[in-house]
Amino acid sequence: MADRWAAASMMAGHPNDAKPDNLRNLPFGLFMGGKDGAYNRNKVAEKWKGLLADLRKADPKGYEHMVRIYPEMGHWMKLKDAESLPWMAKFDRNPWPKKIIWRQAKGITSRFYWLQIPEKHLAKGQRITAGVDGQFIAIEAENTPRLVVRLSDQLVDLDKPVTISVNGEKKFSGTVKRSAREIIKSLDQRADPASAATASVTLKL
Repeated sequence: MADRWAAASMMAGHPNDAKPDNLRNLPFGLFMGGKDGAYNRNKVAEKWKGLLADLRKADPKGYEHMVRIYPEMGHWMKLKDAESLPWMAKFDRNPWPKKIIWRQAKGITSRFYWLQIPEKHLAKGQRITAGVDGQFIAIEAENTPRLVVRLSDQLVDLDKPVTISVNGEKKFSGTVKRSAREIIKSLDQRADPASAATASVTLKL
C-alpha cells in the first residue's frame, strides 16, 4: 500500500519478514525503544536502519527515511516517537513517480502506482523496476508474463508517441489515446482520482 500514502511510520512494531524494496517513493519512519527486546524488535529495527540507509545510498532520490532508536526506552517510548508527525507532514503524496520498485511478497497486489499485473498472472517473488525518461519507459521485470502500463499526462505527454521497453527489448512504440473508459476502470478498481489513469498499454512479456 505504499502507493496510497504521502508518508508512513512504524512505532514499536515488527516488520516480520517484510522487505523495504517497495518503499522507494514512500518516506518511512521507524521508531523503537532500544530496550524493547520482545520478539527481537530492537534488533530488527537496527537491521532495518541499515537496510534503509543502504537503499538510500544506492538510490539517493528514493528511500527517504527517519529512524530513531531511543537507547533508554522500552516498548513505551514516553511520546518521544511523536517527532514522527511533523516529519511526515512535510511530504506530499506522488501517485505518478518517475521510478518504481515493486516486489511481490506475502501481500500480493495487482496494482502499484502506474503498473498493474492481471490477477491470473500474479505470483510471489515477482520484482519489477520501472523508470520514465521523457517519453521513454524502461522496465525490468522478473517472472511476469503480462503487464499493464497505466498512463497519464502526469507521467508522459499523451499527445506524443510513447516507447516502452522490457528487459532491454522494445515492446511498444506509438501514441496512446486517452479514454473515459480507462478513467472509469481505474476508479472502479480504486476510488482514488489522483491515481486514475487516462490510458494504458498491455504488454505480453
